[in-house]
Amino acid sequence: MIFVHRVKALGVSTAFVLSFVFACADSEVASDPPPVLAPDAGPEILPDAGGEDVPDANSAGPSHCSRGGFCYVTMPVLSPLVAVSASSIDDAWMLTKDTQSVLRWDGTSLKQAYEYMGTDPAAITFRALWAEKKDDVWGVATANDRYFIVRYAPNGNGPAEFREFPTEESAPTNLPITWVNSVWGTPSSRALWVAAGQTILRFRDDGTDTLPVERFRLTGGSEGAYQWFSVWGFGDNDVYVGGAAYNRSFATPAIAHYDGKTWSIKHLESTNETIYSLRGTAVGQTRQLWYSRWRDPKAISTRVVPIGANGQLGNESFGSDTPSCNGRIGAAISPTDGWFSNGLLVCRWTGTKLEDVPTSLDGRPVVEQVNGIWAGGADDAWIVGASATGTGGFAALRTRATAEGAKP
Repeated sequence: MIFVHRVKALGVSTAFVLSFVFACADSEVASDPPPVLAPDAGPEILPDAGGEDVPDANSAGPSHCSRGGFCYVTMPVLSPLVAVSASSIDDAWMLTKDTQSVLRWDGTSLKQAYEYMGTDPAAITFRALWAEKKDDVWGVATANDRYFIVRYAPNGNGPAEFREFPTEESAPTNLPITWVNSVWGTPSSRALWVAAGQTILRFRDDGTDTLPVERFRLTGGSEGAYQWFSVWGFGDNDVYVGGAAYNRSFATPAIAHYDGKTWSIKHLESTNETIYSLRGTAVGQTRQLWYSRWRDPKAISTRVVPIGANGQLGNESFGSDTPSCNGRIGAAISPTDGWFSNGLLVCRWTGTKLEDVPTSLDGRPVVEQVNGIWAGGADDAWIVGASATGTGGFAALRTRATAEGAKP
């Protein structure tokens, strides 16, 4: 039997009280996950970050394109990028790691659209991003181990604007999660789902100065305490989260499903693994989930499963145990189109296999680590991350035209 603790918090002051109540409840039944999992670890082998042969991604203009069609754009700030999301190839948003800023690509250039200038908290760290609808953006940050939400959207009948929402919701900053996989937005209901470790959060934008939040906490008896690291949905009442049940010294990977009223949990037949990457096909496509199970950098497996009419997971339709092209981060567009990365290599899913797409310039590495991928189809994609120069970040876009040698 699955037990769900569900609470609505209607403001910062109320959220503080609820945070205290649930902190007490969590301490009674939950336990920390074993240290065998490190989903946020980088690839085992990274390109050489030094020397004159490494191109500078920060100064690379649109004329700098890889053989695979990725064209590097000029960066307005000197910082690695941690996430990218977009409503189209010409309307992309990105988060910086070091400058507390949000960047926006308007179809011609990348500009800084927002910078945190507050004093309370003194600083924020951007973690994850959702911007799949035009002028409807959720920037997820943390401050003092609490979630801090930066929202860009129309407020009432007015134009889109930035609003800041400090919260008292605890963020799992002590867990080695892949943050980019931890959020999913539902534009139809102006809501954002967050996989937050022991809890699952649903923030709602009601157009006021507060950000109401619902907290779901699943417990299942002998399976152990759950930790949730990734989330994906196909609709407001069709949401999946991935993670694991931790019982003393071992972990059992798990996927939970929410149908708008109740939760159900499926445990996978493996041990000491967790599901840290969960991605689904786009709305209107045949529903299927991509997920990756993590044990260590040499034991990563990526799977694809169809979803039945009742929300149940079917039998695997594809499986890969290749660490170089796993689904650590990425985007699945349809059963035959998707883009994925292990943090270094970038691969395109063709419907039957994963193909490596080159990102280097004239054989020289530009990418030290890929931190985010957005894809709009078989040809349109953005990648962002840390530059091989070690001094900043990069952003590169790809279209059918650039793949054929044209400039963006």
